[in-house]
Amino acid sequence: MTISVNIDAYSLAANRQFNRNLSSFADSITKLSSGLRVNKTADDPGAAFIGDYLTSQAQGLGAAVKNANDAVSILQIVDGSLSQAIDLVNSIRTKAVQAASDSLSTSERDSIQGDVNTLLKELDLVMLTSTYNDHALLNGSFTSKLFQVGETSGQTMAVNLPDSRNNHIGHLYTGQLSLTTEGGEVSLTLNNAASGDTLSISGLTMAYDNTPDHGLAAVADAINKYSDSTGISAETVVKSSSANSIAAGSTPSTFAVNGINIGAVNVLANDSDERLITAINAKTAKSGVTASVDSNGRLTLAASDGRPIQVSGLDSLLPGEDLSTFGYVQIYQQGAQLLSMSDLSQGMAVSFSNNLKMAADVTTSIDSSLSFGSVLGSGSTLTAGWQAGMDVSGAAINGNITTSADSTLLTGSVLASGSVIASASTLGGTAYNAKSVNTTSGSLLQDNSILQSGTILASGTYLTNDISTAGGSISAGTTLSAAETLNADLTLAHDMLAAGGSVIASGSKLTAGSTMGGQFTLSGAMTTTVDMTLKSASTIVDQDAVTNIAAGSTVGGPVTTAANLTVLRNMLIKSGSILKQTTELATGSTIGGNTTLSGDHTTTADLYLAAGSVLASNSIIKSGAYLT
Repeated sequence: MTISVNIDAYSLAANRQFNRNLSSFADSITKLSSGLRVNKTADDPGAAFIGDYLTSQAQGLGAAVKNANDAVSILQIVDGSLSQAIDLVNSIRTKAVQAASDSLSTSERDSIQGDVNTLLKELDLVMLTSTYNDHALLNGSFTSKLFQVGETSGQTMAVNLPDSRNNHIGHLYTGQLSLTTEGGEVSLTLNNAASGDTLSISGLTMAYDNTPDHGLAAVADAINKYSDSTGISAETVVKSSSANSIAAGSTPSTFAVNGINIGAVNVLANDSDERLITAINAKTAKSGVTASVDSNGRLTLAASDGRPIQVSGLDSLLPGEDLSTFGYVQIYQQGAQLLSMSDLSQGMAVSFSNNLKMAADVTTSIDSSLSFGSVLGSGSTLTAGWQAGMDVSGAAINGNITTSADSTLLTGSVLASGSVIASASTLGGTAYNAKSVNTTSGSLLQDNSILQSGTILASGTYLTNDISTAGGSISAGTTLSAAETLNADLTLAHDMLAAGGSVIASGSKLTAGSTMGGQFTLSGAMTTTVDMTLKSASTIVDQDAVTNIAAGSTVGGPVTTAANLTVLRNMLIKSGSILKQTTELATGSTIGGNTTLSGDHTTTADLYLAAGSVLASNSIIKSGAYLT
């Protein structure tokens, strides 16, 4: 028996049209009920992309507003603490005025001094207990803190709060700077740990040529130029005195000061008739040098304008003595110990306090901090999460750094060729990839990036630029329905989000702010022009003359130092680190491990000892110490 099925083509067509109208009707109902023109990507891919981007911006701005409010809260706490401090200081001043009266007895003055000491302790207590979210604000540790107040990288606000404890503020610190060679070029760097500022002075030539501009006066002038921002000032002292009394005799006809001929002079013992100093002072207008003799017959030469003093022809009167000198620069700093000065050519630092020296290596069991002026010993091993207290060059570390946690590299850092940037990292500078990048998630490519021919843009990529492919040109505003391969280099005029699965061809150029959806290997050095987030599983290649980790950067991988490093800003050391014996701890450092000191040490500020500390026999505990 034959069975046949009759098909009604008209009914099927009517049913298909009905379903199509029903779908269109549902879309219309959705738009009417939501009030939105775009409810899903299919409605308008371009508008959906823009909408998602604006939503991301709005959420970022909301977080930025919260960050700004946090900064305001911190400053409100500081303002309240400083108001209390002002009240305490006024009370101290009142008692000082009271004690100045001669009507008081010694015991009454001692009583007033006791009150003042109590007020000073209260002042320190206010500074030490001014905290926000476990961050101490006024003990000198809250410096160069950045608050993200915008929704993109680099939109930050810096907050620097100096140490306001009574033994750190309002003090005057001094030091001397002198040359170790007979002239040459001087280059200095001034590092302010409070503000994070680094000021460089270079191109100053020192020479015995009878010119003030080629003496240490030029160095003092250069330092004073930045006094308003650094709080450090300088003055030149150019003076040279003989160790012995002047012998009787005569100078040769070639006797000269600063190249100005003085000539032959008959001199009595101790220059008792002042012929020598009279002859020298007669040429002061040309040489810039004045002479004097003290009661013991010792000769002193001075240059008030800071020019070097060069003397020849005094051997017969002062055997074995050379009075030639560049002098020295007297350094003054008002306020807390927040600034250090280094000679860029010699690496010699001007220090204002003695450091603690360790008798053995120390392994930290809790987080520690090294204050500026400390020295991190060669061979020390720092665990992941350490914060650089100075610029760390490739020559200063041993081996590559592989990160196990996210890192933040500040502006000025340099990643050497071969460094590996993990997926989801945001580039801080212009970079070129050494090999193709296979992305597994979306990549945000900033404008001015250049994608090499052969780059594959995955399906779902929304084009913000026209592209050229083997199948022809595809216009901006198109959402790719299938992967497309570029057959010509593409320079992005606008930011573009490449969908996951895209392949960035080798040799492509990616500009700062680009975020990669795959592992990226550098084909050349990259210098960060903005702060950079480096995700875990990245590798920082150690290349001596190239690699540089900028001061203040936080590194999520372990490192071993290859040289002694002088700390120029507070440096965080994570627990489990090993500090070598050559490490020196400056005033204000906290150490998270058992430390044996090498030699005696006299404290210049309050010292807090943890339970279990051992004081050696003959240690001296000063009056006022609080014993537990």
